[in-house]
Amino acid sequence: MVQVSRMVTQLNSAWVESINLLEQAGWGVKRNDPPRQMPRPIHKLFEWVPMDLRRFTECYEELSSPDMKSWLLTEAEFSGRSPSAFAWNEFERQSLEVAGKDKAETARVTAFWKAHFPLLLSVKSGYGYYAMKREDLSIVHGEGPNYEDTTVIAPTFEAFLALIVAGDAAITDWV
Repeated sequence: MVQVSRMVTQLNSAWVESINLLEQAGWGVKRNDPPRQMPRPIHKLFEWVPMDLRRFTECYEELSSPDMKSWLLTEAEFSGRSPSAFAWNEFERQSLEVAGKDKAETARVTAFWKAHFPLLLSVKSGYGYYAMKREDLSIVHGEGPNYEDTTVIAPTFEAFLALIVAGDAAITDWV
């Protein structure tokens, strides 16, 4: 097993175990050792996100599916250091482009994304994502072209990781 930093071992043990299982299943896993802090503007924008989830993203450089068509967002994406062609806020950008000069629609899109912390992006079955919803910290799924129309997938991040590890049918189109 790869030696991990003290910070990673302080994370939710179920999360670490899930990542270890994904790595064994062929996921690309690169750890930040030591962890790298998310940029201050991202931290400020998502100050409502639980600290342990922010720490989780800071402990990893890469978390990508074996086919590289879906990936959990890490500090590298939020810092702009990832080689991915997609920005961490790619789908918000696309929605804002569609909104154009419509101020009401722009405000709606912006408010939506301030209340949703993106966790995973996917190009497996089109463009889709999973995000944590500020209101209750549940995990929702959205897809293009109407990214802001979402469906609750899991009550917690831990439950979401368990779905990924299990290859649950509810998410196999995207992960």
